[in-house]
This record gives sequence, C-alpha cells and structure tokens, in this order.
Amino acid sequence: MSNNSAIIESAIAFLRELVKLEVQHNWRVNGDRIVPLNEKGYFVFPQGKEVKWLGQQITIPQSLQGYPLQGLSLRLVLTWWAADAQIFINDRLVQQGDLFDSSARVLITDNAQPGTECTLKIRLVSPNHDIGALMRSHLIYERPNSLGTDPGFIADEITVLSKYLTQFKPQELDKLAAVLQGLDRENINNLDFFERNLAQLRSNLLPLSPDIKQRRFNLLGHAHLDMAWLWTTDETYEVAERTFKSVLDLQQDFPSLTFGHTSPALYQWIEQHRPELFRAIQQAVKANKWEILGGMWIEPETNLVSGESLIRQLIYGQQYYRDRFGKMSTVAWLPDSFGFTWQLPQIMQQCGIEYFVTGKLHWNDTTKFPRGCFWWESPDGTRLLTLMSPPNVTGVMDTNPITMVDYAVGWEAQTGLQEMLWLPGVGDHGGGPSRDMLEVAAKWDSSPFFPRIEFGMAGDYLDRICFAQRIEDGFAQSGANLRNLQSAKEGAPSKDAEREEERLSLPQDESCSDRIYRRQCWSLEENEGAEERRERFPIWRDELYLELHRGCYTVHGDQKLYNRRCERLLYEAELWSSLATWLYEDRFDIQPLFSIMKIISRKEGFLAENLQQLIEFAWQKVLFNQFHDILPGTSIPEVFTEANRDWETAIAIGESLLDRALNAIAAEILLPTAPQADAIPVVVFNSLNWKR
Repeated sequence: MSNNSAIIESAIAFLRELVKLEVQHNWRVNGDRIVPLNEKGYFVFPQGKEVKWLGQQITIPQSLQGYPLQGLSLRLVLTWWAADAQIFINDRLVQQGDLFDSSARVLITDNAQPGTECTLKIRLVSPNHDIGALMRSHLIYERPNSLGTDPGFIADEITVLSKYLTQFKPQELDKLAAVLQGLDRENINNLDFFERNLAQLRSNLLPLSPDIKQRRFNLLGHAHLDMAWLWTTDETYEVAERTFKSVLDLQQDFPSLTFGHTSPALYQWIEQHRPELFRAIQQAVKANKWEILGGMWIEPETNLVSGESLIRQLIYGQQYYRDRFGKMSTVAWLPDSFGFTWQLPQIMQQCGIEYFVTGKLHWNDTTKFPRGCFWWESPDGTRLLTLMSPPNVTGVMDTNPITMVDYAVGWEAQTGLQEMLWLPGVGDHGGGPSRDMLEVAAKWDSSPFFPRIEFGMAGDYLDRICFAQRIEDGFAQSGANLRNLQSAKEGAPSKDAEREEERLSLPQDESCSDRIYRRQCWSLEENEGAEERRERFPIWRDELYLELHRGCYTVHGDQKLYNRRCERLLYEAELWSSLATWLYEDRFDIQPLFSIMKIISRKEGFLAENLQQLIEFAWQKVLFNQFHDILPGTSIPEVFTEANRDWETAIAIGESLLDRALNAIAAEILLPTAPQADAIPVVVFNSLNWKR
C-alpha cells in the first residue's frame, strides 16, 4: 500500500469509527445464547421455513471514540436472506422484508439521548429452498441536518473522491492525502472545534471535486416483478397493486420521482380489476412520471420460443400500450431472462423498439461480459443500441453512495460515458423505491463530491447517449462531408455528397434511432473496418448467451412440449380459419364451438365477438406462459399447475377453431366421382409454404 493510500484509508476509517458501531456479534438466538458467526461474519441457519428470533439490548453511549452523540439520529442497518423478516424496536414492529426486500436502515431515534436503552429484535424465516442468514448489522449515528459536519457522511465523500481520483486523476492523490493530514484527531470531544476542522477540511477538498459534478446519475424507480416464480399469479397481482400504489403515493412527496415498469399483461389485470389505480397510472404516464417499458406482453424466455411468438409478444404488447397509453414503448426491457437470441434486434426494431436493456449477463458464472453499451447487430445487419443495466443480483438496488460510485467508475472506464443509469427499488417480488432510498439520493445530490442525481426516463437517457454518438461521428466526418459537398458543386455529385444532402434534409421530428439507422444504412455500403473505427460503441455480432441456469433448457419438458404444440396449433388454426372466412364467410361460423368455450367465457369474463379476438385470447395465454420463470421450468410446482390449465385452454380453442375451419373448407371441395360406393374421401392440408 502506498503512503497516500494509507493516509486516505486511515482518515476514512477514523471518521467512520466516530459514528458506526458493529453489533453483528451481539445477537442472541431465541433469547438465549450468542449467535455463532461463520468465517464471513454471517449468522446462518437451516432451510425449510425455520424461524429464528434474534435479540439484543443496546444503550446509547455518551460518545464513540470521544465523539459526542447527543441529539444525533440513530439507525440500525441490516442485511438478511430470509423468506420473511420482521424488525422490532422496543417490541414494536417497525419494518418488514423478504428475500428481495432484503436490507433496511431502520430509524431507532431521531434524537439520541445518552443512557437510553433500546431492545432490538429480528424474526427471520428461512426459505424453503435455501438457508437463511443475517449477513450484516451495525448502528450508524447521523447528523441529517448538518451534512457538512457529519463524520460518516464526510468519510463517504472522501471515499467517493478517492475512487474518482484513483481511476481518472491519480496524480491528484498527493493533494488529497496532504489535505487529509490536516484532520484534527485530538480534539474530538470539543465539538465546536472539531466541526470547524471538518468544515475547513471539506473546503480544502473542493478544488479536487469540480469534475465529479460534470457526471450524472439518471435515476428511474424500478420494481422488477416476476409474474410467477416462488409464488403464483394471484400473489403477483396483489404485490403489483401494492407496489404501484406505493410509487404513486411517493410521487406526491417526491415530485421528481419517475418510475418504469413492463408487462402489458400486468397492466391489463390492473385495468380490469383495479380501474381507479389504472386511471392513476395513465395520468402518471401522461405527466411523464411513469414510463411504460418493454413493449412485450410479458418478460419472456427468448431462446425456447419461435419467431412467431417473439413477434406476437411485441405486437400484442405494443398494441396494448398504444391503445391504453397513446404511445408504444421504444425500450425493450428484459432484466431477468436467461439469455437472448441473436435475431432479436431485427424483430424488435420492426416492432417500434429503438433500444434494448438487460442486466442479466452480469450473472455469468465464467466469463465477464465485456460490453456495457454497444450496438447489437443481428444476422441481417439490423442494429439496436444495447445497454447493460447496473448489476442487481440480490433483487434490491438502493442508493448507497459507495455502491453507486463503484459502478459509475467502472462504467465510465468501460464505455467513456459520464452519464449512468441507476434503478433504485426492490424487485423480483415487487416493492419499488423506498422513502429512505429517495431521501438518501437527495442528500447525496447536494454533495459537491458526488455526481448529479436526476430522475428521468430510460428512453430519454438512451436518446441522449445515442444522439451524442451521432454528434461525435458527425464532427469526425464534417470536414470530409464539406469537401464532398464542394466537389459536388464543381461537377457531378458524389455518392457521399448525395448522402450528406439527404442527411441535412431529415425531418426535425425524426427519432434518434431513425437517424442512427439511416446513418447505419449509409455506413454499411462502406468499408466495414473504417466503419468500426468511427463507431464509439463496439458492435456485438452474436447471441447474448447467459453462462448460468443452463438446466432451464431441459427441466420441465412438459412445458416445452405444451409451448411448441400451442405455437404450431394456433398458427394452423389462424391460417385455416382465415382462409375459411375469406372463402366461405357466409357459411363459416365460429360460434358453435366446444362447450369449453362457455366455461372459459364465464371464468375469464371474456366473450369473443369475432375470430380474431378468440385467437388473440388463446395466444395471450401462450405468451403469458412463455414468462422466463414458467417456460424454462424454474418455478414452484403450483405455478405449473396453473400454467397447465392455460396451456389446455389455448389447445381447446386452437383445436376447436382448426377442426371447424378444416371441415368448412373440406365441405366446399368438389370431389371426383367415387371409384366405389363405400369409398371415403380424404383431404390433406399442408400449412407450409412448400410442397410436402
């Protein structure tokens, strides 16, 4: 360790020790023995819904390391892995969580008084499928109304500053270390004197920080919600309702808060069963405070399904968005699917998608995915600007400043971009951003040693970085373009001049992706090597393969069989029904179908008025079951019981339509004279576009 590093780390540790107290080793199990900790400092207990009560008594001291604590706020900071977590302060339940809402900063008091005793208790229930654990617990004293003299806050500011300097301006670390040597460690108990010293220290650090404020975090509240996984859809809808109401309530207190969510299938349920909530979401979308993401009916598995299914995921999803919200989504959003077929850019772009976002490849177990922002090019040459969102392997992304800056520094080093996307919120089982996340974000936005924090839309962020590249490329080519235009005036117009004139005549309201796509079309005619040298973002010409969850391609083969059967059946049912309708409209009637249709109508509240609605209803059942935890087979048994009913419903509709259509067509065919009296005519139908 260099001398500078030792000085910096020593100052940070000194300041943190004044306000932070580890309590992980003080917990007692069920009111008895001290909990045993493993080599990582975790308390671990067996899987299978085992319940553990942890408790300890704390007394607020006069000071920590001589630093007075009276009047500060006190929080208990926890991280757990449990199916259910309940936190009690003085026997009062103050917060709950689960596997995904797995951390907390619980306020014990906003006015600490030395000598006050508090009883802390935690009830943890281990998951059925995994061990339970309490991984972290400490107390933190804060001075929320005077951040410039809060030792813990200043320690984090120094940490942030040192990370940026180490990566981008290592020559400035000498100055940072020199300023930190002015930290007074001898007069801690003289609060006025010590706070003046801290204020002066911060002032002396300011000349090192201006570049940091040129950077920006673009925040979008998020709550990834699995439509089914360790729970069935009934619970999903309940969680969605709770999450969406929470977001709308928070937006009343935090007007800048924006939120984004996917899955038209989920919005459809809200529309049908919680109409008032749906109208509130529509208003939030209209006010640009809620972003409809994804464009696909749900967040599907993309490797096991057919191209027809992928297209229908987008057609039905985008149509629903357009009809209910007045616009389609431009951002494909698949944060949790298990890898992505190489054909997606072509399919997505033709369905109105301009950008693709996923973070799943951070989960690779062998190879670190080498790209953060890149052009993903499908085999036909179609490109989609693709973004790896910040890693989220625990289900929750908070606004911890160190976590955010660790990501931001790596992101900038990898991509050269000083704007970062950040998605605060609890996910997998819903939840969304919490009040504490938003308060912490606001606090750090006010710091001169932290990038700007602004809430906005993912689409707007992607537009900016997409357009910025176009401007950069434009500057690089401007001299050559001007020369080409001048040459064109003197003689026959060159191909480059024609392109430049076309570029200059582009409509002002053309989308960023349209402009980029047009530029790509020009570029594809040129030398590929020269094109790549001009591109700021690299090009990825392959599938996006996830090195994890490999068993999802074989487990629950019944789901794969159901899916393929439904895809083929519904294709044929629509094909022959359409032909029968076209040929024999006055004689082809879909109404007298199997009796199961009456059962479906009553159960689903659905009554088909025409053939197309019936086919869409069946396809929506199939598309829902292509969700990335249903079709791959990674859910609990109850999910597949539910899914099988929907597969069978789709099959019943498909077989009914197909049988009626084939019979209608066959009945109208003029048959030759039978060679014998008991001959039975046979009609063979070929649904493919070639002879068989």
